[in-house]
Amino acid sequence: MIKRIPNRRLGSGGRSLCTLSMLLLAVPPSRAEPKKVPPLAVIVNAKSKVQQLSLAELRAIFTRTIRQWDGRRVVPFNWPAHHPVRVLFDRKVFHKNPEEVATFWINQRIRGRGRPPRSHGSPRIVLSFVAHERDAISYVPRGLVTHKVKVIKIDGLAPGEKGYPLRAP
Repeated sequence: MIKRIPNRRLGSGGRSLCTLSMLLLAVPPSRAEPKKVPPLAVIVNAKSKVQQLSLAELRAIFTRTIRQWDGRRVVPFNWPAHHPVRVLFDRKVFHKNPEEVATFWINQRIRGRGRPPRSHGSPRIVLSFVAHERDAISYVPRGLVTHKVKVIKIDGLAPGEKGYPLRAP
């Protein structure tokens, strides 16, 4: 039981503000749809031999189930958890929202199965990392791709093609 403590400093407006604040804290986080994001291009280093991946392989790389390709380690690079680009990626690849993905990684760490991929919210940093790290893989909105990285197909489809899996509904 919560005991009400009178506060002489707050007038009726102050009490209303406190009550509103407490109600807002009790409301669960919004399940709002992510901002409209153009199709995502999965990118690798320009010198990579990888041309395409299945959606299942992409999922395995970003959950660190697959740790090597072409006999070399693979280095996945993410966006921050609540960034619209990451929200779209997680929904399309993992069928999970940010909270569910965070729970997955907490469980992985508890079981000693690894850490999530590194992340950064700047497209310039993501592109630069992939351009300079031979074994890197990441994703960016299709319009941000530069000549310094290579776009790979997912399930045989390139960004913009009908049926491409990494696009907003």
